[in-house]
Amino acid sequence: ARNGAVPILRSIEAHKTNAVFLNNAARALSKMTVHPTSSRPLVKRGGVAVILQSMQANPTRKAILAIYIRALTNMLYTEHRTSEELGKNNGFQIVQKLVNQFPDYQPLQSEFRGFEKATKLGSSRFRPGVYQESKVRQNLDTSTLRFLGAGTVCKKYHVNGKAKKKVLKVNDNCTLLLFEHTDASRAPKQLNMKSIKNVVKGAQAPGMDKCNPNNAWVIISVDPNGREHRLGMECKTNLEMEKWVNGLHNIMSILGTGHESNE
Repeated sequence: ARNGAVPILRSIEAHKTNAVFLNNAARALSKMTVHPTSSRPLVKRGGVAVILQSMQANPTRKAILAIYIRALTNMLYTEHRTSEELGKNNGFQIVQKLVNQFPDYQPLQSEFRGFEKATKLGSSRFRPGVYQESKVRQNLDTSTLRFLGAGTVCKKYHVNGKAKKKVLKVNDNCTLLLFEHTDASRAPKQLNMKSIKNVVKGAQAPGMDKCNPNNAWVIISVDPNGREHRLGMECKTNLEMEKWVNGLHNIMSILGTGHESNE
């Protein structure tokens, strides 16, 4: 499925108004996008824009529109860059305008409700039709932005002492901290930057007994219920640890969240 991303997108562009082909292609996309390993290359290769263009080229084919919307909804849940791509391409307004043509066609209305919910719960929230460079990107220095965006391999510690390697990075608009699997087999776990209240050096979280304390640090966050969570991390080097701690402190300062200290 991963290797089929480019051919299927090119075929959709080539058969712009072929109803039979587009129906089959839309169904294929709706199945592929359930899996992060398929959604990732689709989004990377411009899949969101291709789907939106195809929807606009076939505004009266409500059944095809419904299947396309299902594919976009799946992509929102399985690839964090989907929301950003929708924002750049005026996606929400395009979809909403097409759906509003058929208020009595329940399959389409049902798919749109799911799409609407996914945009609100999406990994990168955006304002419909408006893409704005984030406040963090505008104020963070280039070298720090490059380091945090490229990511590094770190150990993430569980309270039971087990450690798993993750690719730690921030998303494109610096609103989320992403914990990607090293083999990209599943969608990354995410932590909203605004929930991070502090970042401290050292092994100050449960389960970090076997880590190298010189390269260890802890992310302190608060969930919606007000409960504090300590997430133990370990970088390969002390320099990487310093860059992560300082970089996240800079983001917290820009956002006006948390407090900076090294307890």
